[in-house]
Amino acid sequence: MIRLYPNSESFRLSEVKHRIHEKVISKLIGNKEKGFNPLILIHEERMSPGIGFPLKNLPNSECVRIILKGAMAHQDVMGNRCIQNQESVVLISTNPKVLCQAYNASDREEVHFIEVWMHSLKDNLPYHFQTHHFDGKDFEDLFVEFASSNENAPLRLNQNASINYSELNIGKSLNYKISSNQYIWLQVLEGLIHVNEDSTLHVGDAAAISQEESLSILGEKFSKILLIDL
Repeated sequence: MIRLYPNSESFRLSEVKHRIHEKVISKLIGNKEKGFNPLILIHEERMSPGIGFPLKNLPNSECVRIILKGAMAHQDVMGNRCIQNQESVVLISTNPKVLCQAYNASDREEVHFIEVWMHSLKDNLPYHFQTHHFDGKDFEDLFVEFASSNENAPLRLNQNASINYSELNIGKSLNYKISSNQYIWLQVLEGLIHVNEDSTLHVGDAAAISQEESLSILGEKFSKILLIDL
């Protein structure tokens, strides 16, 4: 079963210097599929030069941030500092007692980024900051696992899930096998794709997928794709 959620169903929180779209999973899906419960929201934002913000401090949650364009600076009271670009991914286990913030690292270009927010399996985890660098060619025409509960994953999630990313060229295809009782959240960050021949997703569209054995994804345009396996 593939249920489509068009970009028009994003919750827009627009301001002059911030262009924000959020897909709040519980509001979109409700109680239809409890398999999606670990996923809180997908936050997409375009931020003007020189602008910053404090990180959301959702309780017992983790945030994976992916940069689509530009660069973002991160700092927190624990002494973690980094400049995150398109070839690096950040994972933060939040804690209300630890303040952290992020801001556009450029004074000339906007930064475009995605944050995936998930519930943690354990309550009251200590604040934790992780980062991992990738070669941009790693993403070409295949899914790369950014974060999961697997001990060998680049970034370790405290949740039975994996976050995957691909950059699919025009005319190329991807196949993804789905394990029994697994749920998939698929979102197009850029481009246009066809899924299992009968579903089309444009930029900003998402799909909640269950009771499928596999996915066949065809890129009609160059596409950046986020796949969350729950």
